[in-house]
Amino acid sequence: MNPIIDRRRMLSLLSSLPVVALGGKEAADAAPPSTPPVTAKPTLFSPQSLWNATPVDPLLGDIPISPAQTPWIEEGAYASRIFFAAQDDKPMTIMGRTGGDDIQVANEGVWRAVDIPRFPADTMPATGTDGHCAIVDPATGLLHSFWQLKKVGGQWRATKYVASPLAGTGFGTASNPDNVRASGTSSVAGMMLASERGLAVLPHALALCLDLSSFSSGPVFPATMEDYKGVHGDYTGKPGQSFKMGTLFLLPPHFDAEALHWEEARVIARTLKRHGAYLVDATIGTASLSAEIGSGWSKSSVDGVWQNSWAQDVKRIFGALRAVTSVAGWLDANGAPFTPTPWGWQNILSMRGPWSAAGGGSALGRYDGAADMLLVPATSAPCGMVKRLVRRDPGQTASWRQWMTGQAFFSNPVLGAEYRLAAVGVGAIEGRLLFLNGEYRQVGATDILSPGGGQTFLWPADATLVEMQIDKPAGPQAGMRLELTTRDPRAAA
Repeated sequence: MNPIIDRRRMLSLLSSLPVVALGGKEAADAAPPSTPPVTAKPTLFSPQSLWNATPVDPLLGDIPISPAQTPWIEEGAYASRIFFAAQDDKPMTIMGRTGGDDIQVANEGVWRAVDIPRFPADTMPATGTDGHCAIVDPATGLLHSFWQLKKVGGQWRATKYVASPLAGTGFGTASNPDNVRASGTSSVAGMMLASERGLAVLPHALALCLDLSSFSSGPVFPATMEDYKGVHGDYTGKPGQSFKMGTLFLLPPHFDAEALHWEEARVIARTLKRHGAYLVDATIGTASLSAEIGSGWSKSSVDGVWQNSWAQDVKRIFGALRAVTSVAGWLDANGAPFTPTPWGWQNILSMRGPWSAAGGGSALGRYDGAADMLLVPATSAPCGMVKRLVRRDPGQTASWRQWMTGQAFFSNPVLGAEYRLAAVGVGAIEGRLLFLNGEYRQVGATDILSPGGGQTFLWPADATLVEMQIDKPAGPQAGMRLELTTRDPRAAA
């Protein structure tokens, strides 16, 4: 979620001055020749992540991105960078922006300090107000993403944090929709990496950001969110003349990538013809693609000399991008056909709070986003926790936000459909679902499930509320996640 600040407007103005080179020199008019084709596998997310997928026979719309926006490759103050945790890296506690336990932990619905088990010593967030930064921990398989990370007097602080699976979708899910970018993605999703320099085509889609005037409100799959500017009516684009968060853009097949002057531009264009770019965030004044800080993907200035030919290349690329209106199918990162899992077919149960103790009072357990489980500490007596979920009302303004209270589904269950409930967990713990009607009367229940258990059932036609019940006997710490999935075609809509 990019702050809207004057510095961005200044960047837009500066980058729109292609006629005079910095230092009074003429722009270089030659670039290295095309590199031989090099292929690679993506290093982030699942092979079936839409970031790593290739659309088959896409159809493109005819609405161009507004030329009033300055084309830009962002690899500086408002970009991000990946740091890789090593086994011998020391742990670090990240405090909130005021120095207290007040980080917004995405998908947990709480504000608390965050303990990172392995924090690379060379970690350095972006210097812009976003302060984006990401840490990959191969040992845990987690991607730690921060917003407004900074070091204050020897103490690390951040405003927002999320732990997401490195082998996941790279987008928000029905059970965990939030992340540090407006669309529910990590700041490094779709980013052109320094390690990808030299490839002829990048093995993933790119991350696109557009001016607020390019948006109409309401995220579309695979984006799960949009920023608060959309919620409060600051997306000024008109329907039919603007785009929704999550829209996929492609260069048309006839775009001549090889006619571009710079090899970096040719690689970007080839990638946009094959994988495209997802609209993931809003800016003011710029149309930008994200690159890793200091990666060298941008050639707007070389040795202090403004590159007119680069500005022309980038302008041609952005001028030809068009939104995808439909696809015939998808190929995963291995070239195999697959069908993306829509929100309604994903796990639609979130274990985030608020939870209450059975019979009233405060619950002992809490949801942990990194473990993706409700964790309950060791107890000397049995304990139980309950949480109710209501149906999301799509008729309300910004209905996608209703899940943020922890009391609404992001994707509603289909009444009468067949569902599968599975229990995932560790230790002695069990859970089930109770189904209630509009008068709060019980109209059904699932079996009581322990970790590893599962049940297939029909959703009661009159069940408008669901109550999750988790029970733990006396004994050591335990944790549980209930997963609720279906393959009913009505849920895929």
